[in-house]
Formats: sequence, C-alpha cells, structure tokens
Amino acid sequence: MNWFLNLIRRKPIVKILALIGAVILWSFVMQDQNPMIDTSYRVPVTMLNAPEGSKVEIAEESVRIKLRGARSAIAAVDEDDLKAVVNLNGFEPGTHKVKIHTVIPQGVEAVEISPDTVEVTIDPIVQRTMEVTLIRGGQIPKDMAVADISSEPSAVTVEGPSSAVKNVAQVVGYVGFSKSGDTDFDLTVPLTAIGDDGIGIENVHVVPKNVQVHVQLARGLSKKIVDVKPLFEGTLPSGYMVKSVRIEPARIEIAGESSALSQIASLTTEPMALSELTKTTRKAVLLNLPDGITVTNRMVFVNIEIEKE
Repeated sequence: MNWFLNLIRRKPIVKILALIGAVILWSFVMQDQNPMIDTSYRVPVTMLNAPEGSKVEIAEESVRIKLRGARSAIAAVDEDDLKAVVNLNGFEPGTHKVKIHTVIPQGVEAVEISPDTVEVTIDPIVQRTMEVTLIRGGQIPKDMAVADISSEPSAVTVEGPSSAVKNVAQVVGYVGFSKSGDTDFDLTVPLTAIGDDGIGIENVHVVPKNVQVHVQLARGLSKKIVDVKPLFEGTLPSGYMVKSVRIEPARIEIAGESSALSQIASLTTEPMALSELTKTTRKAVLLNLPDGITVTNRMVFVNIEIEKE
C-alpha cells in the first residue's frame, strides 16, 4: 500500500487518471440511479407590456413546455415556477406573431415549446357619438297615433374595441306600446348597439346605457298604408351584380294630417352604400320620414342578393 501512495505522490499524471476514473465511475452510478428524463407541462401564457387603452386577445392561452433534466431535478420542479411570456413592448395595433420566451428553474432545460410563437391581436379602445333610434313595438288604440317620440339624451357614446365599434350601425331603444293606453307617457328605455343585420354587437358599451323617452299621442290623425322602396348610392365592386332586393316589411302604415298624407305615395329608406357589397347581405335601415309623418316602427330590413357576373 505504501508503494502505491508514494507512486501517487510522485506521479501527478496518475493522480489525474485516478480522478477521471472516479468521475466516470460516479457518472455511471448517478446515471443508473438518477437518469436524465423528459417531461411536459401545460403553462399559461403571460403578457408583458400590453399597451394601455387597448383590448389584447391571444390565440393560445397556454403552451406545452417539454423539460429535460435529471430525475431529481425534474422532481423538484414546481409548476408555479414555469413561465411562458410574450413581451408586447413596441407592438402597434393589429395582429402579430410573437415569440414565446420561457422562464424555468435551474438544473433543467426547455427542449421544446409548442407552439413557440403565438398570434396576438391589439385592438385600441375607441369611442363614437351616435344618435339614438327609437324602435316602437306593440299596438296603440285604433283612434290614436304617435304624434312625437323623443329621448333624453338624443345622442350617446359607443365605446369598445375599434373592430367592434366600426361595425355598429345604430344604437336602438325598443319602446313598447299598449292598446289600452291613450295618454302621453314617459319611460326608461335600455339601449343596444346593433350592426347592419340588426343583431347586437358584442364587446361594446353604450354610455349612458338607458335613456328617458317621452311619447306624445294624438287623436284625429289620418292613417295610410304605403310601399317601402330601397334607396342605394354608389355602385357594386367590379364583377358583381344585384340579383334581387327584398324589403321587410314591404308596406308600412304611416300617420299624419290628411293634407300631408295625400302627398305621399311611398317611403324610401336611408341611402345604402353598394361599394363594399360582395355577398348577399341583410341590412337594418331606417326610413326617411317627411315632416309631420310618423310610423309605428321606423326600422326595416333590406335583403340584397348579390352574385358574380
């Protein structure tokens, strides 16, 4: 034994070889007892530096992170320590592909991120001022007519993501009538932002959300049923044509002084632009009403069938 110790003291190369042998032996033992393994986690995506005053939507709410490490290191991983981060600093409004960065504990490595990029949409919050349209429903006594209907305020603010606000065609309040009512009345009416198709627009707020409506009824007004005609402006994009147009309702009852009614053979809708129509469309549109003329419901629907030439 002494000769071996003396050999090691005198021979540094032998020392180094002994150390390397020990490390190799330790590695084999550890590899057998604590092998390298892979495991995967589902991690929610966190957004950093999201621009203020915008609605931010992310296509993937979570990603899969595949980790590799020694069994002991993997066992020590706390899922709360795993982060999948997208940094939105400097991104403009619009849709972007953003790289996902990971934060993981020491001792393990991320060998795969799926997906490694995510689609993010930045939509600025905007406002529009719009007139209130009052839609009448129900019935009034046969000898009565609506002389006037008004709201306070008459205009409101529509607020929401720009992609939603631009699709708001009208802000409407639905006013109910009763056959038994024969006097003027006031009521609180909730408002709804609707699109061209008459369906409510999501993610849009109307401020204020209610208006006060005053309804004035009158006796002695004459009534008459007239046709409704669509009014268009502009032309369709090249290569498209209008196949048919259908209005709901096609005829409507109007009320007013006899002298005013005698001058009216039909009502037209407000102008509808054709320049952006490339497919069959259903639009909610208001009627043009001459002074002194009222209708039970000023909104009609125009179905425009479009086809390629």
